[in-house]
Amino acid sequence: MRIAAIIVATLLLLASAGLGLARSSTNFKDAKDMASVDKDLVKVAQQAHVPGAGVLEVKPAALKRGGMGLILTGILSLTLLVAVFVKRGVPHIAAALILAALITIVLSPQYDVGPLQAMSARSAAIVVGVLGGAGALFAFLADRIRVRRLATA
Repeated sequence: MRIAAIIVATLLLLASAGLGLARSSTNFKDAKDMASVDKDLVKVAQQAHVPGAGVLEVKPAALKRGGMGLILTGILSLTLLVAVFVKRGVPHIAAALILAALITIVLSPQYDVGPLQAMSARSAAIVVGVLGGAGALFAFLADRIRVRRLATA
């Protein structure tokens, strides 16, 4: 049972770290693009009901905060993965990962995306948070099984 929990935790944590670190660069690129857009252009686009004009009202600082949260979540996912195999501090790192994922979801803005972009920042944060949270729970389960076996031996 412990080996199965470790395998599932490894897969989920690697997916969370990979997606979080990969998506953070998109957040920073979008923030840079949004900062360069003129405010008058935003007003004209919204008055003309241009599709995708909702993305123009998102503040670039919010996207940068979401990107930093995704980086933090990815690093914590990798740290928890190492902690599972080292068998030290798993409950604390799992709690920190879940907390970081929740904060990232709250801080990431939701906006309308164009047809060529995969998802908004909040949608990506939700995916990364769910993967990281599930991985943290499986890592915690594997650690508790290990501690319980040591106590009964």
